Amino acid sequence: MTIHHLMLPFLAAMLLWPAAALGQSPELMDAFNRYSDLSAQGKHAEAISFAKEALRLGEKEFGSGDPTTAIIINDLALLYMAQGRYAEAEPLHKRALSIRENALKPEPADIAESLNNLAVVYHELGRYAMAWLFSKYCLTANARSRLRRKLKSSSPSNSVWPLMDMIRSRRSNICSAPPSSSRSCMEPELMA
Repeated sequence: MTIHHLMLPFLAAMLLWPAAALGQSPELMDAFNRYSDLSAQGKHAEAISFAKEALRLGEKEFGSGDPTTAIIINDLALLYMAQGRYAEAEPLHKRALSIRENALKPEPADIAESLNNLAVVYHELGRYAMAWLFSKYCLTANARSRLRRKLKSSSPSNSVWPLMDMIRSRRSNICSAPPSSSRSCMEPELMA
């Protein structure tokens, strides 16, 4: 029996149960979809319980220090921000930033997003010096991100993680402020 014949059952299992084979439970995907849909409808208070469930499942499936978990943490913090609950959003944004900075392959765009979100939180809390500092860091991280994108090839993503692909497709500009705020760490024309 050749190796190809031995791989057939494994490949069939991956095709039939992609979420389980890739470490993403249907429960996680469902919680993610529900909080994303509710948030898109402006039902932020209702979305929080599903975001917390997605975070619990994400930590269990990916680990508490995984960049995918950081995205869910960031989303939960944005839900709090949309309700004006900045003090509750701050520790979540700090945690997401820490995870993103310590990732095996840090993404400057993700770091810039976390820095911008913290800048908005600090501004809304009246901590203007901190807001200015984090806005400055955001601009620096965004510049690195733009340079990195220019240096990368334009080949399509070959990701095998459906949740990450879904998250990437739903994310807004890296330095846009939450819908409840008109603030951003840079003008839109600089982000092109």
